[in-house]
Amino acid sequence: MSRKQHQALAVLGAGSWGTALAMLTARIGRSVLLW
Repeated sequence: MSRKQHQALAVLGAGSWGTALAMLTARIGRSVLLW
């Protein structure tokens, strides 16, 4: 069985859309850096 390697996601902009994108991505288990 192979394991998938996930990379961290950086979201530049902590406005409403950036925050929503970061929250949704974090909820599925990805690492998120919000700037």
